[in-house]
Amino acid sequence: MGIYRDVFDLAAKLGCLEGYLYEQPEAAPRYLQNWLGNIQRMYNALPLQIQAEFQDRYLEVLGTASEHLEKLVGANDNNFLQVKQMLAEAKK
Repeated sequence: MGIYRDVFDLAAKLGCLEGYLYEQPEAAPRYLQNWLGNIQRMYNALPLQIQAEFQDRYLEVLGTASEHLEKLVGANDNNFLQVKQMLAEAKK
């Protein structure tokens, strides 16, 4: 796959995640673990130069997802903790 396709696919997954968590009062945890893992894998697979181009938006979307997840499932939920880990790794 080309880099533009990779960036588009990642953006699509992030946008869907944000909308899903915003609209779903009962987020289904079984879907989220793989979804979050795919997002993290896709982001990490991009060259650092490309990551740097949109890191601020990536962090913003993950931050929003984190806020929604904390309200929906609590701060001890594995999915919430996974998003917090993704945020920490992306800030490095």
